Amino acid sequence: GKAERSYRGGGVPAYVSAVAFSPDGKYLAAGSGDGSVRVWETSGPLVTELRGHTFAVRSVEFAPDGAPQLTSASADNVLRVWEWPSGLELAVLHSPGLCPANYNPLDSRQVVCGSGEGTARVWELPTGRCLRALSLG
Repeated sequence: GKAERSYRGGGVPAYVSAVAFSPDGKYLAAGSGDGSVRVWETSGPLVTELRGHTFAVRSVEFAPDGAPQLTSASADNVLRVWEWPSGLELAVLHSPGLCPANYNPLDSRQVVCGSGEGTARVWELPTGRCLRALSLG
């Protein structure tokens, strides 16, 4: 079918590598191959551009409780937690071979992410403290 709406702004990214809607459906986040994350109102206007990753963004996710924060996980092995639209970086978490991250649906102060080393880690936000590491091997 035909696209309902196109979202552009902040330059044209190399490619879109991850997308997510906010829980209320009013915003759309897109991670790109250039390492940036852009957030738009679903009505069209660009709200903010978040920069900090050095490789492609693999996942983006909004906090499930509607708090103005989101995570971005990248091929640079870094999980960044952002406050938006301010663009303030709340936490920077490092994990080898980082895989997509997900918020705890009952507590947006926790995120879990997998790694290429066969573990899943639960992180506390915004402290960046690892609460638990689960070995998959």
